[in-house]
Amino acid sequence: MAQLSYDFNIKQAVQGMLADSTPNVIDSYAAEGNIDFGLALVYGTDAAKQVKIPVASAAFVGASVYDMVHEQDDAGNAYYRDTQTVSVLRRGRIYVPTTVAVAAGEAAYFIHTGGDEGKFRNDADTGNADLVPTGVFRSNTNPEGLAILEINLP
Repeated sequence: MAQLSYDFNIKQAVQGMLADSTPNVIDSYAAEGNIDFGLALVYGTDAAKQVKIPVASAAFVGASVYDMVHEQDDAGNAYYRDTQTVSVLRRGRIYVPTTVAVAAGEAAYFIHTGGDEGKFRNDADTGNADLVPTGVFRSNTNPEGLAILEINLP
C-alpha cells in the first residue's frame, strides 16, 4: 500500500525501535498470537520456541523489536502475526509505550492484566504489573508516551 499522507515533523522514534547503538542481544521466537512492536513478552505455550503478550503474571522474556519488513494490514497497522518470527530484545535499549508519566532512573514494570497488556509503567499498579528484572527507564515521558527502557537480562 502506498503512503498517502505525511507528517510535517519527523517522529523522533517509533514503538519498538532500538534507542541507540548500545550492544544488543536479540533472540528469536515464534509469535503466539499477534504481537505489536515494543511490548513486553512472556513465554508462550512452548517456552523454548514461543512468546506472547502477557495475560497474567509471568516471567518477563524481553520486548518485541520494531521490524520494517512487516507489511501493513488493511487498517495501516504493522505487527508480528501469529506464528511469525519475533525479534525479542533481551539486552539493550528500546522505545516502549508507557501508560503513566515515567522518569529516567525509575524501575520499569510491565502490565499483565487490567488493560494495556504488554505496555510499561513505573509501579506495580495494585498487582496488575510485574517488575521487569534489571529494567530501568532511561528517559522521561508524559503519560501514554514512548520511553527508553534499558534491559539487561542474562
